[in-house]
Amino acid sequence: MQSQLQLYSEGNPPPIYPTPAQSPVPQPMKPNKEKFITALAKINEKLEVMQKSLKPVSDDEAGVEIPDGIASLPLKSIAELEAYEILLKNDGNLRKLVSRKIRLLGKRNTKNCEADYVQRAWRTVFADSLSKDVNWLGRRDKRVNNGNEKKGLHNCRITPVVKDGILSNKVFVDMENEKLIEETKGALKNAKSRFVADQLRVPADEGSDSN
Repeated sequence: MQSQLQLYSEGNPPPIYPTPAQSPVPQPMKPNKEKFITALAKINEKLEVMQKSLKPVSDDEAGVEIPDGIASLPLKSIAELEAYEILLKNDGNLRKLVSRKIRLLGKRNTKNCEADYVQRAWRTVFADSLSKDVNWLGRRDKRVNNGNEKKGLHNCRITPVVKDGILSNKVFVDMENEKLIEETKGALKNAKSRFVADQLRVPADEGSDSN
């Protein structure tokens, strides 16, 4: 005891110990803060569930039933196209079915997969007998549509339906509108030659079947 007093008296003050009132005591979490953290955790859980539900559907998804014809696609003439335009105007479910059918065409491993996909999309809705009589802007042409003009796709109701089907495919979701128009023009460009070739091929095929 005496040595301790001597030590303190030599210029070293005695240590100060905190009283119980001065000691840091862990404070309980405020009820409002606890509720906030609990609510935040629940929101995160819901977001995870929503993200899973919004996951893009694969092109080979199972369980999707789409009528094969979808009201007689592909269309074969200007008259059929004009009638179909009226159906698309009044039937939102038909627009969804056509768009979904195009989305589910899937990607092929080709050199120009965008051109291939756009061409197959249009051939899903148009037979070559119709594609040869349409183009993007439309123009006077005495050889088609009773001498009136080629039908312009830029203002047809079926065009945004086809576009929606193409862009809803996760592989082509970033395709720019200019690219889509370019590939559409390319898909229509050779329709006449394909149509003529098919017409020439039919008699030959029939003759070979008869032998």
